[in-house]
Amino acid sequence: MTDVFDKELPLRLKRYLDLNRERLVRAKSVMTVKAQKFLSLIPLFLNYNDPHLPGFKHNDVPCGIDGFVLDDFHKDWLKARLSPEDKLTAPKRNEILGLYAMGSTSSIGQSVHSDLDIWVCVGHDISAQRLSFLNEKCRFLSAFAHGCGVDLNLFVTLDNRFTQGSSDSLDSDNCGSAQNLFLLDEFYRTSFRICGRYIIWFLITTKEEADDYAFYVDKVLNHPSIKKEEWFDFGTIVNSSPGEYFGSGLWLLYKGIDSPFKAAIKILLMEAYSNDYPQTDLLSSKLKDYVLNHDGYGIELDAYYLMYEKVSDYLKSIGDVKRLKLLRVCFFLKIYSGLDGLSDGTALSYRRNLLDKLLSDWQMDKDFIKQIINRDAWKFSFVSRFYQSLYYSLLESYRALLRFSVRHGIEYAITSDDAGILSRKLYAAFDRYPGKILLFNSDLTLSIKERYLTFIRPNKNSLCKKGWHLYSSAPDDIGILASSPIIVGSSLVEVVAWACFNGILTRLTAIYTAGQVGIVSSSRVKQLASDITALKSSLLSPISDLDLQRPRSFKECLVVLNFEDDPTLMRDIESADLDYGSSLCCGRERLCLVGSIDLLMINSWGEACAISFPSGEDGVIQLISSLVRVSRNAEFADAGKLLSSIKISSYASSRGDLIRYDLQSLLRQVFLKMGTGEELSFKIGRNTFLARDDKDRGIIINRLSYLGSESENISVLSPYSMRPEFALQVPGIVECYATLGVMQYFFAPLVEGWEIFIVNERNEVEIYNHYVGSRATLVNAINRFYTRQSEGSSTSSVHFNLPQYFVLSPDLKAIHPFTIKGQPDPD
Repeated sequence: MTDVFDKELPLRLKRYLDLNRERLVRAKSVMTVKAQKFLSLIPLFLNYNDPHLPGFKHNDVPCGIDGFVLDDFHKDWLKARLSPEDKLTAPKRNEILGLYAMGSTSSIGQSVHSDLDIWVCVGHDISAQRLSFLNEKCRFLSAFAHGCGVDLNLFVTLDNRFTQGSSDSLDSDNCGSAQNLFLLDEFYRTSFRICGRYIIWFLITTKEEADDYAFYVDKVLNHPSIKKEEWFDFGTIVNSSPGEYFGSGLWLLYKGIDSPFKAAIKILLMEAYSNDYPQTDLLSSKLKDYVLNHDGYGIELDAYYLMYEKVSDYLKSIGDVKRLKLLRVCFFLKIYSGLDGLSDGTALSYRRNLLDKLLSDWQMDKDFIKQIINRDAWKFSFVSRFYQSLYYSLLESYRALLRFSVRHGIEYAITSDDAGILSRKLYAAFDRYPGKILLFNSDLTLSIKERYLTFIRPNKNSLCKKGWHLYSSAPDDIGILASSPIIVGSSLVEVVAWACFNGILTRLTAIYTAGQVGIVSSSRVKQLASDITALKSSLLSPISDLDLQRPRSFKECLVVLNFEDDPTLMRDIESADLDYGSSLCCGRERLCLVGSIDLLMINSWGEACAISFPSGEDGVIQLISSLVRVSRNAEFADAGKLLSSIKISSYASSRGDLIRYDLQSLLRQVFLKMGTGEELSFKIGRNTFLARDDKDRGIIINRLSYLGSESENISVLSPYSMRPEFALQVPGIVECYATLGVMQYFFAPLVEGWEIFIVNERNEVEIYNHYVGSRATLVNAINRFYTRQSEGSSTSSVHFNLPQYFVLSPDLKAIHPFTIKGQPDPD
């Protein structure tokens, strides 16, 4: 065996170097001239830490790349910028092992617009402070490149990253062991060396790697034709544990929610890998074995095509025609979009021929191909179908991931914090409930703005569905008669918000109204759209893992008054009437001038939802009660900050500013009672109400009895409230944290064991008395139960969300999320 290995090693080395050389050539053939120059300059900038070069800050930044030598391009570039007296400071020692491009670069997935992702690999003996200096320099160089029109990302990576692991959070771009398997597989499959040391893994066959990787690494390094200082090792990729597959799949799903189109194929690849476990044939291993046994370069060595081929074979094997079509569309769009701006004739011809062959093999409908090619002309109907396909694919991958964890007995896998966080991220993105506004991901909504929009409300005798219908054409367009509405909503505020948040309605859109619209007009809708758009920034702010571990709470909201129903149109309001009371209780008749009331809310999980209240005084008090309820567990420093997050827009034909002011003033008075133990009496219409601060349960609002008897007072409930018969059974903090639509388990400590308050999706309560045992084991069993339930549900009705778990303090006054972090619970 030794003789065979010694004989084969020189040929393996040649073929590996040929692969690296060919990938570098192919990468440059697609890049712009600016990108090519930057690719050549990055080694220069990182090898030297000198004031004459970009990125210099101080002398203690790690520098020096093993094997770096100035080439003619570097010399010419320096000669043009430095005077003859200027001398670059030579590195005292080489601390950077190598630079490697990875990702789509050099594959058929690369375009002139692709990011250039480069790993800057360094030794693990560099101090944390000096690593931070290098990271800072890399961030500067990335920003510098961006200013020059090049999308460059530099990632500082330790040489022992994949052998020692990491414990970064799931929402980190560098999230350690959670993604090690997939990331290392992707690196080996896609990377090529720019400068520095070579990767020793490529010289060891997959069989040798599985037999004894360390043994063969040592044999390579001690071979007379190999110089040790020119090589380094990231470690083996075979014999990975089920936990590594689970962690990688979890991380990919988490990232894919924000960019489902970009991540669809990667997520499917991880699903295919998991399906084959433990006989998984990783693509990096397949590519390496092909390289070591063949000369030349073909489609078999293209990293992106390999990924497509693997997923295609998997979906065919399980008979999943629906996702196979999605895969083909995503793959086609990725390559086709890369043709734009491609100047290299050979690369352009190669990709066009490949697309022609694929379309011939797939036998796709020609009209459908024309539609997906013209992405700038995509309309909502197409994007909606595409989004539903991505949703379905993510759901199936999520189920496959949970099945994998159960099938392979990965202890605490689906009880881990990451799994719960992922389920809530999926829930927030895709699950539906009344009033929730479905938001399409930004990488699908660049082109679906509409030139014309018509809002129609059918009359009461119509056979059409009740509510507001939105059409993407003008009312005089004859095509509207044969078209379907793009959305139907119960309230106009909900429909307008949906159109604004998804980029369908813009300031350039011509707006029309038709049907039984009442006081609603196109100008009124346009003003509402302007007010709603101001909320959009809250939707764009990032959602952290901690946000998803906590109960849902509101971040910002818009209260819309008198939009569809305006009492001020029906009567003349004299100034003398307003001298007696306020616009909420006006004149001797105690009239409430508030008509229709809609609440548009952005919550801490990144969801947008709309709720309509009854018109008039009943709606006003329900609105106040709802705002009080949803603010109980919101993270605001004080009542002033909370009040500033509540915006009010009044569309009353007269006294609009006064109505807005009076409601703001009342809300301010109510919220300022928070934590004081005090009471506030106030009037709305013909009724008197009392807002009382119960420190354990927050502010409670009662409608006072006409008879003056306290026992006759009626509690005012909001749609978010827990009914009194349940609220009285639980500590106040449990009632505050109860969240509609989510199963929650609250562990209250006893002298021995736990009392468990179980709050279901409807805020109904069950109590489990005196549980003694491991909470982690219990949580594991509960999550397995919900996972099996999900397996039995149809795709359209499944709910992603696993339950939330909280622990109460001994005095029942404080609460924190119950976390496992992959470890058994000691109790």
